[in-house]
Amino acid sequence: MRFLVPSYGRAGKARTIDFLHESGLKRPEIVVSTQTEQDYADYRNTYGEVATVVYRPASNLSGNANTALSELESGEIAVIMDDDIRGVQVYDPKEDGTARGRRATAREFMMLVGELSSEVERRGLNVGVAYPTENPLSMKSAMRAGRFSLNRLGSGWLMVVRGGEVEFDESLDSCEDYDVQLKEICSGRDIVRLNCMGPLTVPRSEANGEQDGGRGFFYEDDRHRENVKEVVRRYAPIAKAGRGLKKVLIDTRYV
Repeated sequence: MRFLVPSYGRAGKARTIDFLHESGLKRPEIVVSTQTEQDYADYRNTYGEVATVVYRPASNLSGNANTALSELESGEIAVIMDDDIRGVQVYDPKEDGTARGRRATAREFMMLVGELSSEVERRGLNVGVAYPTENPLSMKSAMRAGRFSLNRLGSGWLMVVRGGEVEFDESLDSCEDYDVQLKEICSGRDIVRLNCMGPLTVPRSEANGEQDGGRGFFYEDDRHRENVKEVVRRYAPIAKAGRGLKKVLIDTRYV
């Protein structure tokens, strides 16, 4: 199975590439897509021995991600990930009922991705996601519905996708991950979410300060809020805006 990593402005700092290489993946299994000629040269120089680096001009993450997706064969199951993931957190229930989170080993990460991919294939779906945060209390709450949930949103930090069936809307320079998931749901096709695995990363929030590369703006910015409103407009009433217009949520009354 191949792992796709759209990346921008983070040559030498794209933690996901290092994480996947350290997890035992070989060069043909890691596809890094770039959107500028300079990045293409820089990423080949930095990661060319551990990943296959591809390039097509693009102006945002959506376009860059579509470049990665174009590498897939029709029907091929692959994983697309954000480029700033340093590891994954898993939820372990404790005997006293409290929640505990811990960093997964490379072997556990690959097993969980395989489990999610198998669920996507078993159900004949186009999209599978993982839990959007690393918060173990939140994971514990989600796990009450089971290890897997149908039609509950994840985020673009990790998505299992079927080649030829998934494409990001390049008019959106954020919320493209929500858009893909909601499009599936509103078209009558389920998505599946693995509830026990979340990302170890630094969210692009003002409190965390400026970051190299990536989207280039914060989730508190008007630019992102407008994308939240647009996605909610497209998929209401199933979609609704989260507090402060920072994210898109599912209104569970409708699914």
